[in-house]
Amino acid sequence: MIASMVFFPVKEFSSQPKDLGLVSEDVWCQTQDGIKIHGWYLPAQGASFCLLFFHGNADNISIRLPKAKEWIGRGVSVLLVD
Repeated sequence: MIASMVFFPVKEFSSQPKDLGLVSEDVWCQTQDGIKIHGWYLPAQGASFCLLFFHGNADNISIRLPKAKEWIGRGVSVLLVD
């Protein structure tokens, strides 16, 4: 009950990286207790850094694509994690 009051996830993506002209790679990892975590790796050309971006307790990673695109424009790769 508490989780439904605190977390407001949205399962459907409002957009995809390609919709914003971004190159992406789907990334998956599995925790020790079996939970699968999904992310998009969005590389910036010639980047030396990668920003690990957690979107918060609502929506999903697609809602943060415009902000990720800003970082990529500054030469920073981004890993958006759901």
